[in-house]
Amino acid sequence: MKFSSTNQPKQVHPKDQRYKVFVYGSLLKDFSNHHRLKSQSTIFLGEGTIRANLYTTNWAFPFITLSNNNDNKVKGEIYEINYATLLSLDNLEGYNPKRKDNFYTRKIVTTTISYSMVFNNSTKVKVLVYTGNSSHIQSFNMQNYRQCNHIIDGDWRKAKNEYDEEFNLRIKYL
Repeated sequence: MKFSSTNQPKQVHPKDQRYKVFVYGSLLKDFSNHHRLKSQSTIFLGEGTIRANLYTTNWAFPFITLSNNNDNKVKGEIYEINYATLLSLDNLEGYNPKRKDNFYTRKIVTTTISYSMVFNNSTKVKVLVYTGNSSHIQSFNMQNYRQCNHIIDGDWRKAKNEYDEEFNLRIKYL
């Protein structure tokens, strides 16, 4: 927070703020939507984990639900972004802060950085993360329960790569 000469907090416009965001799916490096993070002002801060459960919808896209259990961890990357990039991510995730029926909601959580060239390892940082909206997930699960998989180890990169390898083997032998 910035202070004015009168020692009162100075209001910072959202467009001038920087945001830390935790990504765990298609926004990861080398995945289909990572280009949305490729701005000159985006800074890769490191890799980390959050307490959450990771799910996939027929391997099309992942979503998480936050957890209080320390054993439930989702792996991801942490970036510092500007307001324009935040709006781009909101658009990708279909998130509108004025609506209550978003599939994804944006929440603030604490992540533990496990690898970074910027911070010491085990540094805790507050980040924004897009989580699945529980009412939509419940509805989705009831309609498509066979298509929704829990990725127990919380690692989208590993799970998606294993799925793609298995899929490619099946295609090869058809």
